[in-house]
Amino acid sequence: MADVFISYSKTHAAVTRRLAEELERLKLTVWWDTELVAGESYRQRIQDEIATARAAIVIWTPDSVASEFVISEASRAHAKRKLIQVRTADVR
Repeated sequence: MADVFISYSKTHAAVTRRLAEELERLKLTVWWDTELVAGESYRQRIQDEIATARAAIVIWTPDSVASEFVISEASRAHAKRKLIQVRTADVR
């Protein structure tokens, strides 16, 4: 179980990596999909990670606002009252 789950668009993995590294410097454990194992049920693992994380950060980028996966993850986190939203400078 991670302290923080991060949802993002793969086109902005560098931004996500920097955020994850900063959170880890603050001694928080972070989960983002770099830890998925081949053959693993992607959808179920994501649901489990959101359910057990203390917080879920969604990084809104031009690509993530159009991603059904990110929108679904944000909705799940919101329903569990653990959603934290951040955005890149190019998103209003």
